Amino acid sequence: ALAGMLELPLLEKLDLSHNRLERMDRAHELLGNVSALDLDGNRLRDAAGIDRLLSLERLSLRHNDLRTAAAVGGLSRLPLLMSLKLAGNPLAGRGPGYRLAVWDAFCDVRVRNRRAKDFAAECAAGLPVMDGA
Repeated sequence: ALAGMLELPLLEKLDLSHNRLERMDRAHELLGNVSALDLDGNRLRDAAGIDRLLSLERLSLRHNDLRTAAAVGGLSRLPLLMSLKLAGNPLAGRGPGYRLAVWDAFCDVRVRNRRAKDFAAECAAGLPVMDGA
């Protein structure tokens, strides 16, 4: 599904939904400038490779096989990520508490690297919108 992507250096938005993808380990090598990525309805178990797409602003991982917050924890290192969709994954089936676990990872990484007087405000400003909430 990613063959030929190196020939598209100006590509900013990409929809790879419903392609039966199981891994995206090399995504960072092939999709370096993508800012919006849709991977809905695949078979992904983690965000390996995606977590190195430093230009990524919007990411949809709905209806994959993501079971724990740790499976997407690496996404917290993406400095521009402001929208993350995880609905329809096994981790989301555990109720709204999954959002807190994911946000905790983002808050830890993003705020730890900043000096801020108001920790809560700084943390909230650096978190992506998750599943529209």
